[in-house]
Amino acid sequence: MHPLLERQIAKARETATDDGLDVDALLDLVSETYTANDRQKRDGERAYESVSREMARVDARLKEEADARFRTLLNVAGDGIALTDRFGRLQTQNGSFEHLAGATDTVVPMSEIWQYFPDMAREDWGHQEVEVDAVIDIGKTRETTLLHVSGERIAVNLTVTQMGRGDERGFLWLVHDISEIKKREQALAKTMAVLRATLDNMEQGLILIDRDLNVIAHNKRLVEIWDLPDALMDGEPS
Repeated sequence: MHPLLERQIAKARETATDDGLDVDALLDLVSETYTANDRQKRDGERAYESVSREMARVDARLKEEADARFRTLLNVAGDGIALTDRFGRLQTQNGSFEHLAGATDTVVPMSEIWQYFPDMAREDWGHQEVEVDAVIDIGKTRETTLLHVSGERIAVNLTVTQMGRGDERGFLWLVHDISEIKKREQALAKTMAVLRATLDNMEQGLILIDRDLNVIAHNKRLVEIWDLPDALMDGEPS
């Protein structure tokens, strides 16, 4: 029996007449006891709900602060960063990635990372869920192209790193823009092609050597004048 009810019944017995215990009085006491218990229970429930709401509010605030710090760290990175689940579905990306891909407030980011990297996707995949680590060498840097929303292909170095294990694993995609380097390489290649054509059409034979007397360049006319085997001039002969 509840201690409070026992005390109330004992009190009623002390005040009872010789004819016995007043049943109505006892019922009133029981009712009062249960009312008090109900009130105490409600007060406890309200206190629990209040504490739970406060804990949820604090937890939400801490999560928002953590998300904000994480977003800040992502956005200060110069390279593009995207986070996906194990099937390559985008979870979040930083501003650099959105800039490289051409994503803006008016362009909804694509749902799958493969759509940004069409060279890694295959037509026969269709709508199948393909796990990232089944088709990409994790941790290795590879040269590929990033598809901009305009249709332009941007040369990038891509490194994919795994986070977590099992079915809960995700992947971090680090994208480094090398398009300017590629443009300079192409411009240099064109310049060298023009220079080579100029040298090879000279009437005079030409040879360039370094301080150690190793051949670093020559033209076709030199080989013809000296009647040299082509293989002899491969590399940087002395």
